[in-house]
Amino acid sequence: MFMRRLATVLTGTLITISAIGVTSTASAAPSKPAPPTGPGTDALVAYLLYNDTTGKCADVPGFGAGRVDGPINQYTCDGTANDNQLWYFHFIGYTPNWEPLYQIQNAKDGLCVDVPNFGAVPATTKVSEYYCRGAEDNQFYRLSWRYDGYWIVNDKSGLCLDVDGFATGGNDARLTLYYCSDYDDHIWQLL
Repeated sequence: MFMRRLATVLTGTLITISAIGVTSTASAAPSKPAPPTGPGTDALVAYLLYNDTTGKCADVPGFGAGRVDGPINQYTCDGTANDNQLWYFHFIGYTPNWEPLYQIQNAKDGLCVDVPNFGAVPATTKVSEYYCRGAEDNQFYRLSWRYDGYWIVNDKSGLCLDVDGFATGGNDARLTLYYCSDYDDHIWQLL
C-alpha cells in the first residue's frame, strides 16, 4: 500500500513538474542555432550578387529566362526585375559545423546555381543553371563572412564563387569555382 501511494505521489509530481515546464538540463541534447537572419537569408527577398572587385553582378545572359545548363556570367548591375540578376537564397539547413547552407535560385527563371555532376568539382569549373535539386546534388552554398562581404562557398567542393581570370573580369566574364582567397574576386555582397 505504501509503495502504491509513493508511486502515485511521484507520478503526480512528475506530471506537475512537466506541466509547469521544468526540465532537466543534464540530458538535454544541444540545440541547433536559430535560422540565420540578415542579408541573403530571406527567400522572399531577391538579391543582387555584387562582386566587390569587379563591380559587376552575377547575371544570366540576355534579359529573359536562362536555360538549363546555361552559363552564369557577370554583367553591369541592373537591380530591377527587367533583367535576370536577382537571386533568392533558400535556407536549407546546417553543415555538421553549424554553418548555414543555402540553395541559390534565379528569381526570373527559377533555376538554381549549379556545377556539373553531383559531387565535388575541380577548381575552374564553370558555374551554370540547372533545375533545383536536393542534397544529392552540388547546389548548396555556404556564406562565409569576410571583411566586407561574403565568400560564397560550394559545400561539396569547398571552392568559392569566382569570376574567371584573376580580378580582371569584365561584362560577360564567366563565373567559376576556385580556391577561396581574399586577394582575388571572391568577395560578394548581397544587395
